[in-house]
Amino acid sequence: ESARAPQTVAPPASKPGLAAATPQATDDPALSEEALAAEWEERVQKATEKAAEAEFDTNTALEQAREALQGDIDDAMVLEATKALTTQATSLAETQRLIAVEGLAAQKAPAALKAEMMALGQRMRKTQAQVKEELGRLRNSKQIKQQQALDEERRAELEARERELEGAHSKQLEEMMPAAMEKVDAAEDEVEKVAIAAAPLTIETADDLRPVMLQAIKETEQRVRSAQAAVGEARRYISGKLSQVGRFVSSTRKQAVEEFTALQNKLNDAQAKLTPYKTVRQDYEQRVQAKKLYDELSGKLAGAEIEVEKAAMMTAPLGGDSNEGMKETEAALSTAQSALSQTSRLIESKLRSAEKTPGPLRDEVRALQERAKQAQDKLDEVRRTVKETQVRIAADTLLREVSERVSTAEDELQKMAEAELPFLRGEKLQDMDTFIAEADKVAVKVHAALADAQTFVAKKLVEVARFTEGP
Repeated sequence: ESARAPQTVAPPASKPGLAAATPQATDDPALSEEALAAEWEERVQKATEKAAEAEFDTNTALEQAREALQGDIDDAMVLEATKALTTQATSLAETQRLIAVEGLAAQKAPAALKAEMMALGQRMRKTQAQVKEELGRLRNSKQIKQQQALDEERRAELEARERELEGAHSKQLEEMMPAAMEKVDAAEDEVEKVAIAAAPLTIETADDLRPVMLQAIKETEQRVRSAQAAVGEARRYISGKLSQVGRFVSSTRKQAVEEFTALQNKLNDAQAKLTPYKTVRQDYEQRVQAKKLYDELSGKLAGAEIEVEKAAMMTAPLGGDSNEGMKETEAALSTAQSALSQTSRLIESKLRSAEKTPGPLRDEVRALQERAKQAQDKLDEVRRTVKETQVRIAADTLLREVSERVSTAEDELQKMAEAELPFLRGEKLQDMDTFIAEADKVAVKVHAALADAQTFVAKKLVEVARFTEGP
């Protein structure tokens, strides 16, 4: 099949009846377009079959060429593959030429068929490139074979050299490791000494302990410098050894890199423990300032809480309520509210500053804020109790005053009833005019008492409307 003669595709002008199928040979444009599309359908189909046949034969020859270049190269197989691929190259070139001619003619074909013809041309060019590349490899097979042999020889020499060096490099690594481990251990010990020196700084700060704290800070700073120097020395030593083991043979180099990397990781951990102690003096001063601030806020809040408790205690005996007692209670409430409001505003202000630097101070100020809220809740409860008591006192006073006015009116009514009694009995009195005058006076007093009571009650009803609901 590799020697099959290429088939040719007849040019469009040689097809029988092609001129009759063109648009110029008919008066019906629709029929002309259909005939042209049918003609190009057939031509594209033939070109596709021709290209598929050429690709099949060429791919077979390419597989043969690739097999010939696998493993140990056989000159006879290479020669046979070269002949077969050369034959297919010629056939492929002829097919490509015919498809190129058809591609030029397809400029007048429908768009879809024109695109198919262009794609066939691209496929042929790609296949030709593969053939050209594989023929180049076949022609250079001798050089490839020589290069393979040379590479194999070099690989064998390299393996032998590595075997010779492996023992020496392993011995060098064994000599390096103890010193490196000693330096890392020394660095870790220095970091532990820093933690021990800084231990007194973990207790709560107090003014009487300041000299002890300052001495601990001074010693800690000295230990930090020593530890940092030890860590730096160990890092430099290991970095130098890593550069040195980079020239070792691969097997020993891999082991060395793993061991030195592990030591570097231990140094990284030691550095992470050491870093927080570098600012030990600043941290201590911040703690001192934070404690002063907390003590100040806590003291102010405690004073406000005491005022709240005083106000609460004054509401306890309100059963014997008096105006003087109520005034004293209101004054205590006002004092407590003023102190608590000022302290709460101060706490809110300090908390906004503390929120920018999260730490123990922020949590402590938040706790103070919660205490202030609880004190305010208690003060509000006391104020409600006082208000209820005020309402009750006012209601009791109102009822007492109303009762007095009503009793006065009732007394006057009783007097009027007594004055009218002789008239109701039909008694004949000697001084009738005098009794009538007295009765008129009593009636006037009754009317006045009733009008006064009604006016007083109406006035007090307006006051009652302003009261909140009592117990």
